[in-house]
Amino acid sequence: IIFRAVTAGIIAGILIAAVVICSMRYYKIHNRFISVDGDNISQIEFDMYYNISKNALLSQTFYGNTTMADYFSYMGYKSSENDKSQTNSQTGGTWYAYFADNAVNTIKETKALLKDAADNNYEYTTADEDYNKLVEQAESAAAAASLDEKAYYKQNFGNYATKKNIKSYLMEYLKADAYRTELTD
Repeated sequence: IIFRAVTAGIIAGILIAAVVICSMRYYKIHNRFISVDGDNISQIEFDMYYNISKNALLSQTFYGNTTMADYFSYMGYKSSENDKSQTNSQTGGTWYAYFADNAVNTIKETKALLKDAADNNYEYTTADEDYNKLVEQAESAAAAASLDEKAYYKQNFGNYATKKNIKSYLMEYLKADAYRTELTD
């Protein structure tokens, strides 16, 4: 009887620990991975911004056809390797930290633009059209890379990204970009 009680207690403890660990992981992925200026940012949202800002930065050109990816490769960056395992020779930190800082700045800028847009009653009238255009581009790019939708979203927006769970974040990003364009035109 004592053996059964001890076994039941151990099993119950393991189950409780598993539930707590899974709940914490779910919370981090879907609710709060980091906080940026008081806004909770999920890992899904952070990863999306990380990948968007990283890809935008790497594709920037200067001096003719030279890209930032070319420049970073001179500093030892290898796009085929994990960013967390590579040291940025200029900063001494990892490339992940460098791109993560860039992502946080992009998040701050996007949230500030959204707040300003709301304060100025900006109406984003082409939201659905812009989103559908982005989805069509994603589908074309996935097909060109011989990837299915799930693999494409994971590769380009983060490990937990799906078309469905990043839609609201993409809509915010597109709205901020449209508002920025209106302000600068």
